[in-house]
Amino acid sequence: MALEFSRGYLSGKGDILKLLSALGLPLTANQTPADEYVYLLSGDVNQLAAEMRDGARLCRLLHAAAARYSLAALAPTGPVRLPASSRLQRIHNVSMALAAMAGAGAPRYINLSMRVRVYHVNTFPYVILN
Repeated sequence: MALEFSRGYLSGKGDILKLLSALGLPLTANQTPADEYVYLLSGDVNQLAAEMRDGARLCRLLHAAAARYSLAALAPTGPVRLPASSRLQRIHNVSMALAAMAGAGAPRYINLSMRVRVYHVNTFPYVILN
C-alpha cells in the first residue's frame, strides 16, 4: 500500500521503503492464516452448519456478539487454529466456541465429534435457537 501511494503521489523520490528505513521507520508486514481466512458465509441457510464445522466462523461470530452486546463471557479464549485441516484442530476450535457459549449460560448438549462431522440435525438448532 505504501509503495502504491509513493508511485502515485511521490514521483521522483525513489524507493520509499529505503527512505523510511533510513529515518528509522521500517515498514514490515505480518500476515497470518487468520488474515486470509474467508469468514463470510455463502448465504444458504441449508449450508450454515457445514460452513461452521471448523469452528473458526463460530468463534468469530461469538467474538462479534460479545463485542456488540458487551458480554465478555461469550468471547472464546485462546487462539483459533487455522487452517483447521485436521479433525483435531476442528474439535479444538469448536470446543472453544462451545465452552464460551456454556460460560455465557447456553446449554452444552452436542457431542463434539458429531459437530465436526456435520450432523446437521444436531447442530443447526443449536446454532439458531441458542
